Amino acid sequence: MSLGEKSVFKVEDRAMVEGLFIAWEKGFRRIEVECDNAHLIELLLAGGGAKSNLVELRLLHQLLHKKMEHKSVPHPNGA
Repeated sequence: MSLGEKSVFKVEDRAMVEGLFIAWEKGFRRIEVECDNAHLIELLLAGGGAKSNLVELRLLHQLLHKKMEHKSVPHPNGA
């Protein structure tokens, strides 16, 4: 199965959104997020998710700006 770069980006973004929703619902407010997609991390740290056309990216931006203490770090095996 072949996925385009945009599709992979959306899948990784969606997985992060769902993980943050689960953490929030379980009461976690201090988490560390690992991601091997440097582009996604850079976009989020620069605030690019706020006005994105991708729903998942906007959701991720909103979740990260709740009163949740977070630290985004690149995955050790990432580029």
